[in-house]
Amino acid sequence: MSDPTFQVPGGHVSITTHGVVQSETVSALLEMRSFSERHGLVNVRWSLIPGALVDRARNEAVRQLLQDPGGQWLVMCDADMTWAPDALLKLLQTAYGTH
Repeated sequence: MSDPTFQVPGGHVSITTHGVVQSETVSALLEMRSFSERHGLVNVRWSLIPGALVDRARNEAVRQLLQDPGGQWLVMCDADMTWAPDALLKLLQTAYGTH
């Protein structure tokens, strides 16, 4: 991160879906990724995890996190959600006591 006092372990952001991802969700994800990387948050795995049932896709997201030795956190988003570009950074700042 650009702030040397802000140390966050690696993690995952996963969009879980039964197959259809809203264009607004894709736009929000791309904006959040760009914002995060510009602010030094580069140890994130970004993924789209389709599944016949959303709960199975969510289980797969957890499975991928548990298989990643550097993965310490997971943010799951549904395929019809939107959020602000700085949402991930704010979540992690709050979780790791820097905000």
